[in-house]
Amino acid sequence: MGLSNLGIFHTAIGVAALVAGIVSLVKNGKIDLSQLSGKIYFYGTVITSVTALGLSKNGGFKNQSLSRIKKRIASNNSGLN
Repeated sequence: MGLSNLGIFHTAIGVAALVAGIVSLVKNGKIDLSQLSGKIYFYGTVITSVTALGLSKNGGFKNQSLSRIKKRIASNNSGLN
Protein backbone atom coordinates (compact mmCIF):
# COMPACT_ATOMS: atom_id res chain seq x y z
CA MET A 1 0.00 0.00 0.00
CA GLY A 2 1.71 3.18 -1.18
CA LEU A 3 1.35 6.73 -0.02
CA SER A 4 -0.68 9.25 -1.97
CA ASN A 5 0.92 12.50 -3.07
CA LEU A 6 -0.88 14.22 -0.19
CA GLY A 7 0.40 11.56 2.21
CA ILE A 8 3.98 12.08 1.03
CA PHE A 9 3.65 15.87 1.38
CA HIS A 10 2.02 15.49 4.82
CA THR A 11 4.80 13.20 6.03
CA ALA A 12 7.62 15.36 4.66
CA ILE A 13 6.24 18.54 6.23
CA GLY A 14 5.57 16.74 9.51
CA VAL A 15 9.12 15.40 9.72
CA ALA A 16 10.57 18.82 8.84
CA ALA A 17 8.44 20.42 11.59
CA LEU A 18 9.57 17.81 14.10
CA VAL A 19 13.25 18.34 13.25
CA ALA A 20 12.84 22.13 13.42
CA GLY A 21 11.15 21.83 16.81
CA ILE A 22 14.00 19.70 18.16
CA VAL A 23 16.59 22.13 16.76
CA SER A 24 14.78 25.05 18.37
CA LEU A 25 14.59 23.27 21.72
CA VAL A 26 18.28 22.37 21.67
CA LYS A 27 19.43 25.85 20.61
CA ASN A 28 17.04 27.96 22.68
CA GLY A 29 15.70 25.72 25.42
CA LYS A 30 12.21 26.40 24.05
CA ILE A 31 10.43 26.72 20.73
CA ASP A 32 10.98 30.37 19.95
CA LEU A 33 8.75 31.69 17.17
CA SER A 34 11.08 34.63 16.58
CA GLN A 35 13.71 32.17 15.29
CA LEU A 36 13.52 30.47 11.88
CA SER A 37 13.42 26.99 13.42
CA GLY A 38 10.47 27.99 15.61
CA LYS A 39 8.59 29.40 12.63
CA ILE A 40 9.24 26.25 10.59
CA TYR A 41 7.97 24.16 13.50
CA PHE A 42 4.81 26.23 13.96
CA TYR A 43 3.81 26.57 10.31
CA GLY A 44 4.84 23.00 9.53
CA THR A 45 2.64 21.75 12.35
CA VAL A 46 -0.29 23.81 11.10
CA ILE A 47 0.16 22.54 7.54
CA THR A 48 0.48 18.96 8.80
CA SER A 49 -2.74 19.35 10.79
CA VAL A 50 -4.62 20.74 7.80
CA THR A 51 -3.35 18.11 5.38
CA ALA A 52 -4.37 15.40 7.87
CA LEU A 53 -7.97 16.37 7.12
CA GLY A 54 -7.50 15.23 3.52
CA LEU A 55 -6.07 11.93 4.68
CA SER A 56 -9.09 11.00 6.77
CA LYS A 57 -10.48 7.62 5.75
CA ASN A 58 -14.00 8.87 6.44
CA GLY A 59 -13.49 11.88 4.19
CA GLY A 60 -14.82 15.35 4.61
CA PHE A 61 -14.50 17.97 7.32
CA LYS A 62 -16.05 16.94 10.61
CA ASN A 63 -16.49 18.57 14.02
CA GLN A 64 -13.76 16.32 15.43
CA SER A 65 -11.39 17.71 12.80
CA LEU A 66 -12.11 21.28 13.85
CA SER A 67 -11.59 20.29 17.48
CA ARG A 68 -8.18 18.76 16.66
CA ILE A 69 -7.12 21.92 14.81
CA LYS A 70 -8.16 24.13 17.74
CA LYS A 71 -6.25 21.92 20.20
CA ARG A 72 -3.15 21.95 18.00
CA ILE A 73 -3.17 25.74 17.64
CA ALA A 74 -3.78 26.18 21.38
CA SER A 75 -0.91 23.86 22.25
CA ASN A 76 1.38 25.66 19.83
CA ASN A 77 0.52 29.06 21.30
CA SER A 78 0.78 28.10 24.95
CA GLY A 79 4.03 29.20 26.50
CA LEU A 80 5.67 30.25 23.25
CA ASN A 81 7.14 33.66 22.49
